[in-house]
Amino acid sequence: ANAGNIEQLIVCMRPGRLGIPNMSTEKKNNKIIAHCYGHGRAGWSWLWGTVEHSLKNFLNVFGEGDKSQKVTVIGGGCMGLFSAIRLHELGFTNIEVVAKQIENTPSMTAGGYFSPHTEDIQDPEELKLMKEVTKYNYNVFQDIWLKTHPLFKRGVRRIWTYGGAELQQGALESVTGMESLVEDGTIPSAEPVLVDFGDGRKHKMKRFTSFHINGFILMEDFLNQLRYRGIPLRIGTVNSFDEVDSPIIFNCAGMGAKQLNNDEKMLPIIGHLVALQDQDVEGLDYILITKYASKPVSEYKSLAEIPTIYFIPKRQGVLGGTSVSYTHLTLPTIYSVQISVVAVSLKKK
Repeated sequence: ANAGNIEQLIVCMRPGRLGIPNMSTEKKNNKIIAHCYGHGRAGWSWLWGTVEHSLKNFLNVFGEGDKSQKVTVIGGGCMGLFSAIRLHELGFTNIEVVAKQIENTPSMTAGGYFSPHTEDIQDPEELKLMKEVTKYNYNVFQDIWLKTHPLFKRGVRRIWTYGGAELQQGALESVTGMESLVEDGTIPSAEPVLVDFGDGRKHKMKRFTSFHINGFILMEDFLNQLRYRGIPLRIGTVNSFDEVDSPIIFNCAGMGAKQLNNDEKMLPIIGHLVALQDQDVEGLDYILITKYASKPVSEYKSLAEIPTIYFIPKRQGVLGGTSVSYTHLTLPTIYSVQISVVAVSLKKK
């Protein structure tokens, strides 16, 4: 592996939140404000079900109100755009989307494989809710893959997802997130396999079936749906709900929600993505997610020091990278580069 195989380094901030996303609705200063933010690294995986849950809470408060009232959706990521589309489907006729940016948003550069991301949820009620969301989301991705979804028919495909299964060095035993889907019978049990990384040895890994998510294509289709429905998209920044003249607000502002809603549970997750050169994207039918120990585990001070590597097909190549949570924000940026150079060795021959 060498740095010459790296085409581009990308660093983005993901809107993490302690617990689960905020999907509540409240009345404040004569406005109805619905929230759908705080998805962290699970934005695409949690999209469909969290938007539906947010809409359910909103409609419970809205009741039999006038659907011709103006609705402002704050946020140009997948949550904001899909919320606007669903509101239009529900009969709201005066919708606008306000976004700081549309191009190169985390929703466009993100995307990898569908995963429940429920392994760190501690509260039993929250865990129950997100498992329901996960089941709903899995069915939506399956509909898109099978081209039976009423709106979206591209950007999702079946793919193998590999997680490590070794104990001392190399591709270590890792939680991929797919384990809970096996437990509830949604997907088959993982298959034990040997994988050649091109580093002179074969690694014990476990292989799950999942979906590859192409965020760029899905965002294109979301924007096309907005144009088709005549929903205007305005570039701008909202610093306070009081700035918005609409009686109904959908807050999908991502990290901006921390200030907008004074939400101290909001915490950033840094996403490090590294594009590799000369990749046959269509020929890559796998995703890797594993802790990778380049030396024996006993030589690390703690398991937290062992980097997690992702290897993901992307529209501009393949990205190897990692997520660093708010608890590790003191780590230098070079941390991502060191991890990513290891990912270069995973390049398909």
